[in-house]
Amino acid sequence: MRRRGFSLVEILIAAFIMASLLVGLFKLTSSAQRTSMNAYFNFLGSQVAREPIEILRGFGYHWAAGYLKHIPAEPYNFHLGEWVNMSTLFDLHPEMFPRPVKYFRRKVEIDIIKEDFPRALMVTVTVQPLDSSPLKIWLTRDEIVQKGMIVEAPYEFNGN
Repeated sequence: MRRRGFSLVEILIAAFIMASLLVGLFKLTSSAQRTSMNAYFNFLGSQVAREPIEILRGFGYHWAAGYLKHIPAEPYNFHLGEWVNMSTLFDLHPEMFPRPVKYFRRKVEIDIIKEDFPRALMVTVTVQPLDSSPLKIWLTRDEIVQKGMIVEAPYEFNGN
């Protein structure tokens, strides 16, 4: 006589195989999300670090060198050598930054690396997630450091 349907053992084996596949799929999805969020926040931290370098480079060597003597007003005051919470800047200019930026802090340093023509400055920006921020969960790095050199262009030379 022929039986119809599946036995209990066959159903249990199929359920075990299905559960194993689902657990693997959930782990893969979780890992992909963690990698994606890490990449996003690393990119965002790099952008936070690049901002002062590009602003200083855009204004040129003489403006950046003058910055060491005379600190301009906001929004170009980078508080040299001090850790600044980006939440402060986000609150002042929310249109300039995406919301997760407020979970970072940064320190901008400018060093003179060459004093004869062409003169040059090295701008170093260090960015870290705030200790109490949710970024600590996603980021695999403790800090992001970007460096940029600002060299006096020949047309900027004024004989000094």
